[in-house]
Amino acid sequence: MKTPSDIIWALTKRNSSYLVKFNGNQWTHNPLSSTGLHNASSANSTINVVSSHKKTEKKKFKRTFSLLLQHGEKHGVKKTRSAKSQSLISHSKHDLNHEVHAASKTIGKLTFQNQKEKNRALRRLARLSATTRLNVPNKKV
Repeated sequence: MKTPSDIIWALTKRNSSYLVKFNGNQWTHNPLSSTGLHNASSANSTINVVSSHKKTEKKKFKRTFSLLLQHGEKHGVKKTRSAKSQSLISHSKHDLNHEVHAASKTIGKLTFQNQKEKNRALRRLARLSATTRLNVPNKKV
């Protein structure tokens, strides 16, 4: 039997391994949280997008995006694989070695994700795309 997410949130909102209290605010280190805030919607998120820069052979940096997906449970049991697998305990990480348009198409074609979660991931991808551009054009004032 699957436990409803609001019951999980009620039990873990004050004591969570991801909870960080700083400067009077509550933050989270949950990898599936798209905002970093410690609240119910971030705790129940099932998808997230993160970005990084990887070095290529020509000593240049390439922007890559990674898609984090929460594991599903079969018959109430979570199973994990070996340490070399891309599956972690709570989520799996899929590297998208494409640019923004291909990554957005991949997010749009996900199965077992509702449209609200896909839209949240697409907004996160757009924000990451804007903040991680390698060459920013000069504006004339």
